[in-house]
Amino acid sequence: MAVATFEPDEDYGAIAAVTLPGPDGLFTVAVRVTDVAGNVVTVLKQVRLDTTGPVIATSGVAGGTAYDIGVTLHLTYGATDAGVGLAMIEQHSTRRRLWQVGRQSQPAA
Repeated sequence: MAVATFEPDEDYGAIAAVTLPGPDGLFTVAVRVTDVAGNVVTVLKQVRLDTTGPVIATSGVAGGTAYDIGVTLHLTYGATDAGVGLAMIEQHSTRRRLWQVGRQSQPAA
């Protein structure tokens, strides 16, 4: 087991920040507090650094392709995550009506 190394002592504050050095993985963060009487308490928490997002793979619908109204499209998708795993996969559909705007010709006078 690795020995904890602490940053230099600093004045007490209710909030402090720590920067995990990477690479991605499981880290143990330790906080050590000493009161004016010399009593020391150390608390350890495990945290996981995961800076790599999931990868989404799709097939079935070509990007930039026009489809006729009423055509059923079959989109398949999946996701993987090399870090801690996937929490959820969501699908949202948006139905938009595309209108063609034209000019109406005026009758000749």
